[in-house]
This record gives sequence, structure tokens and C-alpha cells, in this order.
Amino acid sequence: MKKLLAILVLGLIILSCAPSDYWNSYKYFAQAGPQKSGGYFGTSNVSLDDAKTSAMNNCKAAKKRWKLIDWTGPCKVNEAWISPNHPDTQNEIALLKQKESKQNEMKAQRQMEQEYERYLKQCEYLGFKRNTEKIGECVLRIYQTEAQIALMSAQQRQADSADLLNSLMILDKSLQMLNPPRRGFRCQTRPFGIYTNVYCN
Repeated sequence: MKKLLAILVLGLIILSCAPSDYWNSYKYFAQAGPQKSGGYFGTSNVSLDDAKTSAMNNCKAAKKRWKLIDWTGPCKVNEAWISPNHPDTQNEIALLKQKESKQNEMKAQRQMEQEYERYLKQCEYLGFKRNTEKIGECVLRIYQTEAQIALMSAQQRQADSADLLNSLMILDKSLQMLNPPRRGFRCQTRPFGIYTNVYCN
């Protein structure tokens, strides 16, 4: 263990002594080691995968050279990044940000579609037909109730709290006013991760 600590400290000293333009001379960086803290760097001007390969090779070579039998676990890539300071990486970083933004938008869209489908199924259970005005009103009222519950504090969201019961009672009455084919239902809440969903049955 003492040998491992000495090597890690030596690595930090080497990094701190590296010239400031060292980090600007490469486009891609990676760090590999058996643990997230500490390890060996790899660099490349070809690709991020090439930097990862370089880091893995450096890690394995050091492990073999120093015979780190107490270094638990195999070498693995813990981090990899594109240098924001290199003049040739600005376009690549911008494209990656655009790609990430698009992926986030698509993910949000899928989540909205899944939520909308859940509302539709709830309203269909009450007897409303798809592609009708009433099922649209039903969906809207369940959504508004969930949004209102989401704004409540954790204490207010307790199943027996007056605030929550009042919101569900208002929802019950507003849905009954739509004259659904299924009568005698009662809306209640169920926790779903960090959210609270409304179900009527």
C-alpha cells in the first residue's frame, strides 16, 4: 500500500510540474486506473478512443513495472474528455453539445408521450373514448391535479393530509361532472420514484 501511495504522489508531482502548454498541446485526454481516485493519463490528437487506449496501456505498464499486487482490481478507464483549450476542438465540442441537447429533447418528448398515454389509459378506464373532447378534458384535469400535488411539500403529500385529500376530492367531482360511463370510482395517489401519480379506479 505504501508503494501505491508513493506512486500516486509521484504522479501528482509530475502533473503539477508539467508545463502549462502541455494540456493545450493535445486534443483528447483519458485517465485509467483500478479506482476513480488516482491513475494514469493518456493523450492523443487522433481520437478520444485513442486517448483511452493510451491511458489503459500506461496503467497496465505501470502496474507490471511496479508489481502492484496490492492494487486491487484491473485497470479501467475512469474519465475521458476533450480539451476545451485546444484550438482545433471547438467545433467538435459545439457539435457534441448540440447532440446532447437534441438527445435531451428527445428524451423529454418520450417522457411526455409516456405520461400522456398514462393519462389516456386512466380516462379510458373511466369509460371515455379516445379522440373525443371529454377524454381531453379528463386528461387535462388529472394532469393539473398532479401538477398541483407536485408543488406541495412532502408533508402535504402524505396520504392522509387534508391538502392532498382536498385535491383528490376536487378531481373526483370534476371528473364526475364529465359524466363518465364508469361511476363510483375514487382517485388516489401512488408514489412513483420522486413523483406522485394519480390513479382513478
